[in-house]
Formats: sequence, structure tokens, C-alpha cells
Amino acid sequence: VIISILVKSRNEHIATNENKFISQFITNPKFRNLKADDDFKNIDVSEDWNVKDLLPMKKSFFNYDGSLPMPPCYETFKWVVFENQIEVLNEYLQIIKKEGNPQGFRNVHPLNNRIVFYNNNVEVIENVK
Repeated sequence: VIISILVKSRNEHIATNENKFISQFITNPKFRNLKADDDFKNIDVSEDWNVKDLLPMKKSFFNYDGSLPMPPCYETFKWVVFENQIEVLNEYLQIIKKEGNPQGFRNVHPLNNRIVFYNNNVEVIENVK
């Protein structure tokens, strides 16, 4: 499963959950100095650091059968694409783009008879203990 969150670039510095989430590792020297062939390094983050902070407020999404977005592009993946976007500092996006995918996107490909489903009836229930 590949979960995709659309991101809107933001120039002004604002303390959103998304920016706080990303800043804890992207500004860390261990991350900034990480090389492609390095072994995994532990990067310390706060105890309340949670991937949920990257999810948009509204949880409606599209899903479809698709492929890996980079070679070898195996077509065995389920995609979940959130309908709403989050806002992240442009500075952070540029660092991620430079380190991960300088091109920033893959060219549009034909659907090849794929069906895209839409779900806007999402209820999030958290089990707090």
C-alpha cells in the first residue's frame, strides 16, 4: 500500500502539525548528512511525534491499483491518495525534493482500464487507553 498526501508549498513560517512533524528530522544534522549508502541512523524526535500529524484534517480519499512510482514500476501496489492537501514550508519541500526526487514528479501515464474509487465517508475512531 502506498499512501499519498498532496502537499501545498507555503512560504511563511507557521507552526502547523505538518511542519512540526517534518522539522524534527529534516533539520537534524544526522538526517542532513545521511548518504544513500549509509546504514540506517537513529534520529531522535519528541515522544509526541506521530505520523498522524501529516494526515489532512478531512480523511476522504481516492484509491486504485497502481504501480511503484520509480523503476522497476511494479504494478502490484494499492494507492490511497487523500483528497485534501496539507501545507508544508517550501524550505522543507526543497530539502525533501533534493534528497529524494529532484525531478519532483513522474509523467502522467494512461489509466490502462484502472478504476479509481472515491471514499468520502471516513470516520476516524481512536482507541485511547
